Amino acid sequence: MKRGTKWLLCAGVMLLWLLASACGSGNGNGDTQGGEDTPHGGNAATPMGMGTGRYVELNITPPIHGRLMHIVAPDGTLLAFDEGLRNRYGSTDRGITWVQSPGPGAGTERFMDVQSVGLLPGGNLLVYLREEGMATVAPDGTTAHFPVPEIDAGIADGDEFILSFIQVLDDERVLLTYRVDWFARFMRENDGEFVQITGENETRTTQVRVGGTVTGGAGGMVFGMGDVTAIHDIATGQELTRLSHTDAITPMGANANGDVYTLMAHNLVRFGVEGEVYTLLNGTAFAFGAPLGNTVAVSSLPGGGFVAHVMKADVDEMALVSRLFKYIWDENATVDPDKILTIWSLEDNAVVRAAITEIWRLHPEADITLEIALSGDAGISATDAIRTLNTRLLSGRGPDIIILDGTPMESYAQRGMLLNLSPGVDTTGMYQNLLATYAAQGMYIVPTQFTIPMIVGTEAHLRYAATFHALVDAIVNGNPMPVMEAFTATAGGAFTLGGTPEAQRAMLGFTDLDELFHILWLANASAFIYDNRLDSAVLGEFFAALHAISDKYGLGQSAGDMMHSGGVFMATAGGGGGGVNRVSMVGGSLMQYMLQNTHLAAFEAGNIMLLRPFMQRDDSQLALFPGLVPGAWVPSTLVGVSADTRVADFAMAFVNAMLSMEVQRVNHGEGFPIIREAVAWQLEQINEQLAEMDGDLPPFELDLDAFIAQLQTPSLIEATLREMVWQSAERLAQGRLSVEGAVAEVEQNIRNYLAERS
Repeated sequence: MKRGTKWLLCAGVMLLWLLASACGSGNGNGDTQGGEDTPHGGNAATPMGMGTGRYVELNITPPIHGRLMHIVAPDGTLLAFDEGLRNRYGSTDRGITWVQSPGPGAGTERFMDVQSVGLLPGGNLLVYLREEGMATVAPDGTTAHFPVPEIDAGIADGDEFILSFIQVLDDERVLLTYRVDWFARFMRENDGEFVQITGENETRTTQVRVGGTVTGGAGGMVFGMGDVTAIHDIATGQELTRLSHTDAITPMGANANGDVYTLMAHNLVRFGVEGEVYTLLNGTAFAFGAPLGNTVAVSSLPGGGFVAHVMKADVDEMALVSRLFKYIWDENATVDPDKILTIWSLEDNAVVRAAITEIWRLHPEADITLEIALSGDAGISATDAIRTLNTRLLSGRGPDIIILDGTPMESYAQRGMLLNLSPGVDTTGMYQNLLATYAAQGMYIVPTQFTIPMIVGTEAHLRYAATFHALVDAIVNGNPMPVMEAFTATAGGAFTLGGTPEAQRAMLGFTDLDELFHILWLANASAFIYDNRLDSAVLGEFFAALHAISDKYGLGQSAGDMMHSGGVFMATAGGGGGGVNRVSMVGGSLMQYMLQNTHLAAFEAGNIMLLRPFMQRDDSQLALFPGLVPGAWVPSTLVGVSADTRVADFAMAFVNAMLSMEVQRVNHGEGFPIIREAVAWQLEQINEQLAEMDGDLPPFELDLDAFIAQLQTPSLIEATLREMVWQSAERLAQGRLSVEGAVAEVEQNIRNYLAERS
């Protein structure tokens, strides 16, 4: 395996760990074993008519190291099994104490692939055995086939099944949730681009786009998958009801009526058979809603309450472990009125959620509400959301904490809407050059993460990027972007990716106009909008550069065609459970560079682990992206405290939690940590993992501090201003405006807006 390829594979594994480790610092009960009786409080989003009190979270994890599977028996007894069903743990007091005994998998490897278990009437377990099908397992480990016609037929056809959830509903019915992976053939050609795909089962017919031409009517194989949640008859295995209302969700449990439990927007909800949604618990308060956690299963307790199995990352051991949490209503649970906090954010933010988890660990008597203005069902624009926030602040009804990303934060500070954070917030561990801009006139705003517009290439080609105008000239006078098919199907089934001869490579590439605008905005916006005014001459330079590059690569007529640009690679952490699904995206510019189609790549850097593989091509080096301002950097997850808050001390404590090592040392997908020690910690952990993965890989010796020392100018991140400039930029690239016309349009729109907010 080539060294660079090996690095890319290792980087993918490491990135998943580094991001997933966010939940390792999450819940205060997360590192203790069962019987811990410290409540982790939070309000139910819908208290269900239970009056005063609230739900509390108790860690009831049995002494299992690694992954577990759990069952709630009809009488309320809790059962848990470790991997391979080797040990059985039972609790008759709802998780306070556990009794261990040999499981049916003791002394055998037969059940190592089992992912979920159900408890059948009579005491046998119901499991799925790979390539065999459903099976019952007696306490002594003997098995018997449990017929499920749909699964048995699929296995006979060579399909692969993953049983993610098994729950016995009553003496007659069992609910199964599974994914089926199948293969089908290219059946015929249609104009050389779309091919009809069909398998043995006609219900699997679909269309798949192919980037090249399928020759001779032949092709090969294509991969597909489907998810099924269905209720089956225990006596016969026949499917009784397929729960079509679960198609858009990930079922994690069910009740006897066929209603399923799942997470939506971090909250635990019950999804009714008619599609109705009942919110049961607000995930902001609990482990299942913590960032980048993965909730595997949820069970209801007889008499009320729930049990949730959450996969969390143990930062110290660098491993995923299971935690079992119980949620019960406590009528005597109290909330400290001095620790009731409301947090507003334009968009969801994993750092904020991690800080909420940390502050609740320290203050379980707190009550914290997180308001996401642009939630999935909000139906409003960023401008509308900010206008609503402005109205609340002016009327004295604002939130206690404001996550200022996208807002006119300087205006808030100038108008006295924010508190000075200097008396209560410890900033000694921060990069002081990044804090300096915000501390110059009183520290009303504190950035807690940041990203850097960067460029990567060999030393020889980075000379073309010494200045902004030099880079634009090199792009315009260089080669056009080579057209690369995503893959080309042939009769032999082979495909090839990338590898343009060096003399034919473009200087720099982008996925689409949005990617080009994004990097140019980050590196240049502060040059033409500053001190509440617009510099039209510099704006003209910005638009002229964008227009020239867009014309060179034909981006104005493109909508970001992955097949043309090389596409993007996305690495996610968390998953179908409680975590924020943070996405680290490698855009078309970096992808084209990795595929050796360009000499340079431009990108927004915010993840240390992702930097290493991109430096492996041709002795690549990193540099700051050259802009019209010196040392541009992008503040992220900026926080301010409303001047109207009645809990100033606790609000300051929350800001300190955001800056704590428990939160900062993990990459949450929002950028680099603002704390110097946390950057060093991440690099140390990466090198430790690399040493364990492959001893011949050199350590990662990136001196990120050297780049950070060059940073001087915070980028403009106000959403309304960006949208105004983007609208004119898009029309410019499409040929509907000239550079002069675009400048004039922005002048009219932005100057009115700047005058209104001053």
